[in-house]
Amino acid sequence: METQVFCPFGGAGLQDAALALVPVIYDGLLTPNGFQETFKQLRVALDVPAAGISFRTATGVEQTWVGLEPSFENAYLRHYHRSDPWVAAWNRGQVKCGELFGSERLTPAETQHNPCYQELCVPHGYHDLIGSVLENTDRMVAVSAFVRGEAEHQANVRAVLQLLLPHFHCAAQLHLRNRELQGQAGLANDLLERFPTAVLAVDRQGRVLRTNRQAQQLLSKQDGVAADARGVRLANADLTGRLVLALVRGQAVTLRAPRPSGASPYAVVVAPCGEQGSASAGGASALLYVLDSDAQHAPPATLLRDLFGLTPAEARLALELAHGASPRDAANRLGVTWNTTRTQLKAVLAKTGTNRQAALVRLLAALSVVQDREP
Repeated sequence: METQVFCPFGGAGLQDAALALVPVIYDGLLTPNGFQETFKQLRVALDVPAAGISFRTATGVEQTWVGLEPSFENAYLRHYHRSDPWVAAWNRGQVKCGELFGSERLTPAETQHNPCYQELCVPHGYHDLIGSVLENTDRMVAVSAFVRGEAEHQANVRAVLQLLLPHFHCAAQLHLRNRELQGQAGLANDLLERFPTAVLAVDRQGRVLRTNRQAQQLLSKQDGVAADARGVRLANADLTGRLVLALVRGQAVTLRAPRPSGASPYAVVVAPCGEQGSASAGGASALLYVLDSDAQHAPPATLLRDLFGLTPAEARLALELAHGASPRDAANRLGVTWNTTRTQLKAVLAKTGTNRQAALVRLLAALSVVQDREP
């Protein structure tokens, strides 16, 4: 729903106008398009030609502007942002963080031969700005800026922006924190997906909140460990009750879960989270690690080629052995002769520094923790 604002030049007091714009600033943190809608409304309310915010990090410039010509924005990001005279001013300490500044703070010496100012801003009419450095840290510089419009409005625009500066500053800090949290969540998710063991995050009743790919594959087999709307279920009611009791009590236990298929039992390790059901744990009470002693894990073929210099054929043989095949079985599966397989096996052992097949398999199992992101 669009936030209703009042133009500060339509009779409302400046403080009332600024107060009406405060929710608009924070709404930018909650909407999928970030600050696009925020500065769209600010531009209309302040009656300025263009308005936006820029975040500069070590990886580049991320900015949201409304009202700029696309050709200007593209040229700025590609060629001119490094010679931005306003950026140079705050880098030299001429502008303090949280201080409102305008183009009048730039000296003729700073603009006369500046490519960004002369070749880009002046021809487009974007050389008269007012804005503020909202955040200036080693991690990020955040700046909001407004292209000033009619002269009779400029005093009111400055007054309203001065009242809004603390909120711009707070919104920039929250934006940075959100970016950091999203990055951490993405990293945690990637680590979870690459983990070679089935992992389930569950609440105190055993209801599944999150699984990795390996856990999804294990649950689909319905062989000793299953999950439904009620929660995780083991092979029998007694084991399921012991699991739920451990979750309720926050106890670390390991359960031996038989499998109807007759395969080796799973080992279900219950690892309680630090703060049971806390926001930092995503509401999870514990992580369940389901270990399958029959599973044969292997690293990606690309890792074997890069790490040991194996040829594609040698890497395929190594992976067959890692999955439990004998050399003769591997030869049959790969469609090569026994003599070729023996030659390749000798090369694999020599390149990996192992002298026996058992040592090779142990090495490959240790390397299996490195998994491709996609199945």
